[in-house]
Amino acid sequence: MMHQQCFKITLRILLASVVTLTSLTAVLAETPFDPLLRQISPEANVLVFIDSEQIRRSEFGRAQLESKDAGTEHSQIIARPEITQVLLGAKIRGFRESMVDWQTALLQMNVEPSVAGVAATYGGSIEDMGKTEYAVLPFGSVAVVTTKNVLAVLTPPDRQQVSRAVRLAGLKNPGHFTGYLESATSALTLGTGALIAIDLEEMQSKSQILNFLKNCETFRKPPSDILQAADVLSSIRGLSLRVSFRSSAEAQLSIEFSKDVPDISKWGKELFVEILSDTGAYIEDVDSWTFSQSGKTVMLDGPVTPVGLRQIFSLLDFPTEVPTQYQPGATLTPEQERQRTVKATLTRFRATEKLIADLRKDNRARSARIGESALWFDRYARQIETLPSLYVDPDMLVYCDDVVMRLRIQATKYRMSSLKISQELSTPNYFWGYFNDYYGNAYSNWTRTESDQSRTRRYERAGAASDRVEQFQAIDEDGTAIRRKMTTKYGVEF
Repeated sequence: MMHQQCFKITLRILLASVVTLTSLTAVLAETPFDPLLRQISPEANVLVFIDSEQIRRSEFGRAQLESKDAGTEHSQIIARPEITQVLLGAKIRGFRESMVDWQTALLQMNVEPSVAGVAATYGGSIEDMGKTEYAVLPFGSVAVVTTKNVLAVLTPPDRQQVSRAVRLAGLKNPGHFTGYLESATSALTLGTGALIAIDLEEMQSKSQILNFLKNCETFRKPPSDILQAADVLSSIRGLSLRVSFRSSAEAQLSIEFSKDVPDISKWGKELFVEILSDTGAYIEDVDSWTFSQSGKTVMLDGPVTPVGLRQIFSLLDFPTEVPTQYQPGATLTPEQERQRTVKATLTRFRATEKLIADLRKDNRARSARIGESALWFDRYARQIETLPSLYVDPDMLVYCDDVVMRLRIQATKYRMSSLKISQELSTPNYFWGYFNDYYGNAYSNWTRTESDQSRTRRYERAGAASDRVEQFQAIDEDGTAIRRKMTTKYGVEF
């Protein structure tokens, strides 16, 4: 009898364990992004998730759609109703554009995308690999439909990328992420509007970290915490930026370490803000966020403005106008063709103007971080370059190309200034000089002057600010001219 009772108790415990483990496995395995995650290579060390449908349903999203700027917001986030989710995966070696080995952007749609339409919309061409057609786009990407409702936009633009995307989409047992990204993806829930996760392990050596800290603004006064900061940063695992959307957008930036973090409240926020600036990930909203730390985690959290969101999602520089139908032989009346051209031209012009306005507000020329300005100018140039060009007036395309060129020229100037500053010595200069005291008596003494680096920084910042003003003034003049020309030509206010 006793044996039967023990057996029944043991059986109930085992059944309860099985039910618990099954439920836990289901919870961990099921996330809104699972179908897309299977199409990202496990080699990725950057993941960006956007639940566009959830954001549109939020009070914040509805308010943005109803605003006067709805047509010029980043369409992959809010204004494209046919896009339900966006997932970007990338393999990077650093935070400069040249350090991106590959990038895969997946757009989950509620309709079937047209590859031919994508190629036409962005001025690309169609090629094929066996039975698979893909679009070659003029700004260094290719686009292919991997499953019925998923469009993949791939960089670099080569056939190997297309082959890998198609192969991953067809795998029954895809690979799994490891390290920091494994924990980041397991934390995805239905309430996640957007999440950016970056695996930072072994991204920088301790000597590289120490060299950065010696030249950063945070530790100019005092320098005593540099070694502690280097020890903390060398144990970094990764960071994630989670954004939730309700009546407003709220963000939480979490930085994970492999060991407990000592009290760094004296300089923690300032240092991490400077690191974000150096990597081109800084937004002005961060200044108002609250700093906290617990165990192995450091956090910054606070509200995000629409401008801040556009800056955050400027990482997503792939095409988002995804046609579901394309009829190249459709017959239109001259008036219909004219209206189509007006709409496409006006949409591109307003989107360009909005991006320029955002870039102008974020005036990095007033800070010491000239290198970051180069990243932002390049990033915004890329966004303007990837705007749809189908049916756009040729004169408007020329204007947009000129804007892209000016932004890239300014980015190059910023980089040259940053390079000049980094080449100079940061140690103060001393010289033996002769001076007169209050009574006119001559005396000699060692005198300290500012370092070559500080002097060069001061000069280069002034020069970069002047160049920036000139570029924006030229863009304004060209914008006024093209606005007048298009208004006269089409009888519509641009």
